[in-house]
Order: sequence, then C-alpha cells, then structure tokens
Amino acid sequence: MKKIFTLLFASGLYLSSIAQTHHVHIEIDTKAFPNVDCSANAGISGSPGVLPPEKLYLHSGLCTSSAAECFDNITVMNSAVWQHVVGNWQDSDNNGIVECPDDNIGLMNHVGNGVWNIDIILENYYTGSNVYLGNTSSGLSTVWNPASNPVPYTIGYVFRTGSSCEKGADLGPNNACMDYFIGNINTPTPGFINPGVIPPLTNYSPPGATFTTGVEEPNIIYHHSVSPNPVQDFTNINFFLTTFQPNFSMKIYNATGSLVKTVSEGSMAAGDKKITWDRTNESGERVASGVYYFVMQSRNSVVTDKLIVVE
Repeated sequence: MKKIFTLLFASGLYLSSIAQTHHVHIEIDTKAFPNVDCSANAGISGSPGVLPPEKLYLHSGLCTSSAAECFDNITVMNSAVWQHVVGNWQDSDNNGIVECPDDNIGLMNHVGNGVWNIDIILENYYTGSNVYLGNTSSGLSTVWNPASNPVPYTIGYVFRTGSSCEKGADLGPNNACMDYFIGNINTPTPGFINPGVIPPLTNYSPPGATFTTGVEEPNIIYHHSVSPNPVQDFTNINFFLTTFQPNFSMKIYNATGSLVKTVSEGSMAAGDKKITWDRTNESGERVASGVYYFVMQSRNSVVTDKLIVVE
C-alpha cells in the first residue's frame, strides 16, 4: 500500500500548481420524459425510453460574453447562449436540409435503461476544432477564447438521435421540446433555468435531466466504474478521458503494494474507455483470490479503486 499512497500523494502536490477548469456532467433519462415526442424516441410505441436510440448526440452552446447577455436574455424560444456551439445540427452546405451527421461530435455515453450522459471540460470542449463556425440564434458561433472571456455563464443544450435528427428536450412550461439552459456555471449555485419566467431563474427541475458542475483542478480521468467486481475471470474498468494523453498507464497492485501487472501503458485518445484485466500477472499466471488495486495515472490525474478477486 505504501507504493500506492506515495503515488497519490505526489500527484496531489502536482495538482496544487495547476489552473482551474470547469467540468460539467450532463445526464438524461429518456424514460422520465412526459412527452414522447421530445424524448428522441418519436415514432416508437409504448412508454418513452423503452427502446432507447442506438446513439444520442448532445448539441450545446456556451455563453461567455457577460452575465446580462448570457443569463437575463434567455426566453422560451430564444437565447443568447449559442455563442460557442459544439454538435452537428445545422445546414452545413446551405441547401435547406439539416444533415445531423453521425460523426461522433457530442456523442453521449449510454449508461443503460434509456439513461445517457456526457462529461465536458469547458476549456477543452468549446475551444477545439469541433466548434461550429456558423450562424445561430445568438449570431455567429465562434471558438471560445478563455483568455479574453474567462468566465462561462450559461449553457444551452438539446440532443438528437444518430443521423435521424429526432430532437430531444423536455424543458418549458408545457413540455414542448424546449431547450435546456444551465445558469450560474461559475458560481456555487448553478441550476436549470426556467425560461418561462422573466427574469429567468435557476430554480427549475425538468423531468429526465440532471447535471453536476463545478470549478476544479483540470483532472483528466473521470467517472470510472468496475464490472464485474468481485472478479472471477476478468473485469472491465470503464472511465472517461478528457483529452489525448501521450503517457497513460493502468497498473494492478496487490494488498501489500507490490506491482502485479501493467495492464496498459502508452498513449491513449480522449473519450469513453474500457480496459480489461484478465486476472493474470506479468507472467500470464492467474492470480490468487484476495484484495487488489488498480491505479490509473496520466499527468496530474490518478484514480485508484479496490478489486476483490474470488474463485
């Protein structure tokens, strides 16, 4: 255990010198939407979310200009949040047809049972090459420059299925497929904005949608899960990687802190990941029952968790 704790302590010291970023975790439960036409499942008989779509995409916009422009001007049918847009839901070739390309930009993670989520680091998500450069209801969408507009105020989002362009959103007074708006992102009290109230208030609880957001150190590894655990023959370790990492590793240690196996080491692309440990050591031998730990590390992020191996 000493080796593991030493690794975590050293990483904590390094974290303290890193600038802060904004992390948003968005989750959608299509089963909870009162209006089936807004659940990205239009045309499917039965209750909303019974047969979830194969893919779900987030189409979102960030507003950073000022608190007044980003928050106070939000209405039911219009909003100034679409200053920096990521997600393909537009007529890119100006032929009057919305394409909704199936290109993985804004692709959400299917948790299961009609529930989808996505993790966004604002300073990465709205500053990269995936930002839409075109006209929106807020004017021209541009790449966010945190140096000149360092404060993110509000986010607006909707979602859609694959390339079929079936819209999903259930915000608004009549569950009329209105966009979601998240306000006060840069404060301790963020919340869903009720666009039916003037001035709008962050006191709304829309059905089927939740989020968490906060100012934090720029972690790289988020929302890990382990299944199955206890481990008999193998286990899958799932996690989200915010950016490409040139030096990523995942190692297995025993209860005394000795290295059992390096499961993964090298570069790794950003996105949802799954790494499988087959219950073997470096020699390919099956390990005995007992308590083990995995440690994932890349730059300033370290994640560790317990593995129970049984026969």
